[in-house]
Amino acid sequence: FIFTARDTHQLGEKEAIGKAAAALIQPNQGVIIDSGTTAYHVAKHLGGKASHVITNSLPVANHFGSDNSVEVLVTGGVIYPRLGVESLSGMHADVAVMSAGGITLDGITNSHALLIDIQRAMLKSAQRIIFCLDHTKFNRRSVSPLCGLNAIDVIVTDAQAPADLVDQLKQTGIEVVVAD
Repeated sequence: FIFTARDTHQLGEKEAIGKAAAALIQPNQGVIIDSGTTAYHVAKHLGGKASHVITNSLPVANHFGSDNSVEVLVTGGVIYPRLGVESLSGMHADVAVMSAGGITLDGITNSHALLIDIQRAMLKSAQRIIFCLDHTKFNRRSVSPLCGLNAIDVIVTDAQAPADLVDQLKQTGIEVVVAD
């Protein structure tokens, strides 16, 4: 789970997804950004839109570290997952930008079991949920179930995502944005 190594996989797709997802954020919204590498690319493209960012990601926190226009709240994370869950339980954000290990018609899964509780707390703390998933995550199940499709408002993906699953996700009422 070395961030810098994972960040090089599907880099073009992550950049496109990051731009498209950042375009969905309205000015002055509070945004939760999880520790996934694709979510980090959303952070890179937010510009001055977010009034505050809540994250369990040190790379995301560092990205905003010198930006005085954004209040950055770091929740804690994998070493002490309970701390992250507890801190999120008292917070609210307009939008959560999240990533995961896989998506099927059964829902979202993730491969890092320690992050599941933190991600579930993020889901509860946000009004709108955006998942950023490149095509390699489609029709893939990871180790731990995270949430059902009913928890998702928007999925942002790339053009290589399987059209059949994209259509099925749209039929469930999820907005699917395909990044250019």
